Amino acid sequence: MKYPLDYEPAVFKSQVVLENHQLMCSILDTAAASLTELDRTVHEMRESFHFTWSYGRYNIFGVTSPTDVFYDLWVELNSIVYDYTGVKQLWIQSWMNSDPDHDPLMRHHHVWPWHGYITIRPHKTRTVFDDGTQNQVGKTIFEIENEVGNVYIGPGDIYHHVEVDEAYDEDTPRYTIGFDLNHERLRMSSEIGLMPYPRICLPN
Repeated sequence: MKYPLDYEPAVFKSQVVLENHQLMCSILDTAAASLTELDRTVHEMRESFHFTWSYGRYNIFGVTSPTDVFYDLWVELNSIVYDYTGVKQLWIQSWMNSDPDHDPLMRHHHVWPWHGYITIRPHKTRTVFDDGTQNQVGKTIFEIENEVGNVYIGPGDIYHHVEVDEAYDEDTPRYTIGFDLNHERLRMSSEIGLMPYPRICLPN
């Protein structure tokens, strides 16, 4: 089945991030230290743990629990993704992107229907999306100037990468939270970070 292409990419604003930016960076500092203590094997491969590419081994909202601000972000994101997708049920996996300025996020795409990211401490960076394939870089179709509090969501199969416009200190790494969304009941996934994300009904 072809992934949905009739969804226009969109950028929302997270009030939770805007109002708690410094606190959330501090929590992610602690989460980063905790994650680096994990067993440094990925399935059968002998590879170091990587915040981004080991996304299937954890869920960042679990690692940051129990904290009020990430609880609030989890609830806020729930409303955004259900309003955007219009579906009845969703599963989500979510991870932390944390890289110094000499290691920006390489070009890639996602195999899930929707992908998004939340910018916590983006520094001066852009996310560039193109219409190419795995073997061929395509033409740029749009760019996003990454700002604190942005919540991007769009089709998962669009290739993208991060451009760093101004170098930053490794002591203050770029922090974003990536997430993938699925709405189809397929075979079970070996990615332990994928979990049900039912719609949250808040009291009036």
